[in-house]
Amino acid sequence: MFKLILQISIVVLLFSSCRKEIRSAKEIPPHLSSSTPAAIAENLSKVKAVVVSNEVKDSTDFTLKVKTLSVSESNSMPNLAVVGEQYSLTPNFAVNSKGEIIKNAKNAGLLKLKNAKAKDVLKLQIFLSPRNKWMIYKNLSEDKNVKS
Repeated sequence: MFKLILQISIVVLLFSSCRKEIRSAKEIPPHLSSSTPAAIAENLSKVKAVVVSNEVKDSTDFTLKVKTLSVSESNSMPNLAVVGEQYSLTPNFAVNSKGEIIKNAKNAGLLKLKNAKAKDVLKLQIFLSPRNKWMIYKNLSEDKNVKS
């Protein structure tokens, strides 16, 4: 009889400790754990930047490395760019449902950037994407209404 009580006690003790571990693991929902990356808010920065380098892979795939000379906020969105920092920028082309680049003024301005050379000074609208990549939204270099 003593052995039976001892065995039951051990089983109860084991199950109660396992249950506490399961409950404590459920106390922190997975979407609040520290391994989940923070969301990036919509942002847009107007920058004046000098080209450090331009890596052109093909007619629409290129990466501009720039150093910001000045930064200003957009009227409607927060600014995340910092003066004096270097950024690797890729163009954010407008595309159709098939993924083809649309022919419009914004895309034409972005396409001109593939010819940018080191030491060129550009005026751009850039943003940090949800994938944590810096993108060029618009080439403002030829826009007569842009203030330095």
